[in-house]
Order: sequence, then structure tokens, then C-alpha cells
Amino acid sequence: MARKPRLDSVGFHHVLNRGVEKRIIFIDSSDYNYFFRIIYKNAELYHFKLHAYALMPNHYHLLIETFEENLSSLMQQINATYSIYFNKKYERVGPLWQGRFKSFYVYNNAYLNLVIKYIENNPIKAGLVTDISEIESYPYVSKNVFSLKNARWDENDERKWAEWVDSHFDAYKHREQKDGNREILTDSQSPQLPGKVAPSTTPLAEYFGKRKNGKKKIIDAQIVQACRCGYKQSEIADYLNVTPAIISRRVGRYYEKKELFSKTKQKGLFWSYDKDIQYDPSLDSALIETLLKYGDYSDIKKIFSLYGKRAVKKVWSDKMIDDDRFIKVNYFLARVFSGRI
Repeated sequence: MARKPRLDSVGFHHVLNRGVEKRIIFIDSSDYNYFFRIIYKNAELYHFKLHAYALMPNHYHLLIETFEENLSSLMQQINATYSIYFNKKYERVGPLWQGRFKSFYVYNNAYLNLVIKYIENNPIKAGLVTDISEIESYPYVSKNVFSLKNARWDENDERKWAEWVDSHFDAYKHREQKDGNREILTDSQSPQLPGKVAPSTTPLAEYFGKRKNGKKKIIDAQIVQACRCGYKQSEIADYLNVTPAIISRRVGRYYEKKELFSKTKQKGLFWSYDKDIQYDPSLDSALIETLLKYGDYSDIKKIFSLYGKRAVKKVWSDKMIDDDRFIKVNYFLARVFSGRI
């Protein structure tokens, strides 16, 4: 029997998964920290927020707010990336997870706080800490509810939780609308959240233009945008006729550029720009120029690594080569571009 399509609607999702055969998936603190890094890296790529979490030795619970219909894509990326890391580190083979992740769509505000409370009480229910007062000692759980008087999970919560689980499935049956073979909930039935972005139905062909020779353009920012709108990196790779590893490197390079831009801004080097300026690929030339003029050796080395010799040379030729204020830098760069260094 074919499995039911997963509900990827914009909004809150309670996501959970556990190790295959309930085996431990977080062995030491570095494993927990790496999983967090994966989440926060992909939060920007796939445009979601993490509101609550509990990482247990053999499973995890996450409360994720999505702004586009891409829950399946983002969770596949998170689980796959961690699985590769774990198997390589501990020299194991085979699946790490017991199956595809489970997710529950929080379709009204009434149960949102209950879901958070359920997630954050997991270390107590699992016996990792004995009392609510000790929860601060467990570093891998969010702490949204523990300042409240009713933070402890009790019988009343258990009853509400059972009702929530039952009503969750009833909600899909009675409140769903059909869109092809996908299931969606109307806006009036989901929690009202500001700033939601409508999911994209843009075909990949519209993300990637073509060069004069007919070949598709591979632009880092367009790859990132396609990922945010729900396309898998493997789907983008197939469309562009390249390997998934190339797409992964392009995505990584985009965020390295963004991080370099932020660091440069924090140093005060974009003093002539608006203080609220944010990274955009259209500012790449400005970033290269700024670091060539005012950056240190490591900054210059980084822009060569990220943008390539040709792009850096073009900015240098257009913006700096005749500027007497940067004679030493120009002399150094002239030697670099002439192949003497």
C-alpha cells in the first residue's frame, strides 16, 4: 500500500526521528553540537525557524516553523548530512535512522504550547534528569516553559496530549482540501503567523537562464533560492546535469560569501554603505574591492578562494589599478596576476 503524501504546509511542525533499532545516535557532546550546526546552517537555506527541541541519546524532537512548503526537503537534508557524519566518524555502514522522519502539523494555536511542553519535558520522561528543577543541567533541550508554574508534565497534560494525537488525524480527514494528490489546510485552520511566504511553484527552468552557447547558467544564489522553495539538491543537480557534490559545494560557497560579508561589515569596512545593508550577490564586486583595499592578507586570500582569480582581477582593474592610495597593494596584486607570486 502506497504511503500517504507528507503534509508540507507552511506553519508549525512537530518533527521526530530515532535511531534504527532505537540505537544511540548522539554518543558525545560533539555529536549533539554537530547536529545543531546542521540545523542552523539549513535554517537559512530552507527558510525555517527552530522554536523548541529535545535531543535525546537515541532520538530527537523538533518544533519547526516553515515559511515555504519544503519540510520534506529540509529534513531529508538534515538527516542525510548527520548520517554521513555519524557513519564516517564511527566507521559504520548502513542506515542510521529507523525510517523517514515523523511529523505532526500543529493546525491550531490551542495545542502549540502543549507541543512545546511535551518536547521540553522529554529529558524528565526519559529519566535523564529526575526533576524539573534539574532541567538546566541538561544542555540539549530548549527552555521555553520552565519558568512557568505549570512547567511539569502532569496527568492533565497527558490527557490533552492523547486528545491532540487523536484529533490530529481527524483534522486531516475532516479539514483537508485536495490539491491533486497533495493535502493542504486552509489559512483559517492553521496558526496565524506573520510574514509567511507563499510556496513557490516556479519550475527549475525559470531559476537558471542559459548562456549564448545554450548551456544552463549555474549561479550560486539561484541554487540557494531553488532549495529554499523546496527543490532537493539532487533534483537541481539532475536538471543542471552536474553531480550533487557540485551543488553542495556551490551552496556552501554561497554561505561562505555571506559570512565573509557579515564579518567585513562587523569590522566597519562598509562605512560608506547603509548600516542595515545585508548580503546580496550584486554586492560581490563591492566586497572584493573593499577587502582588496582595506582587508588583511587572510581576507585577500579568502576572496581569491571564493571568487577566483579572474573575478578578483576584473575588480582590481576596474576599481584600483590607477589609484595611487593603494600603491603597495597594487604592486602586490600586479605580481600575483602576472604569475610572479
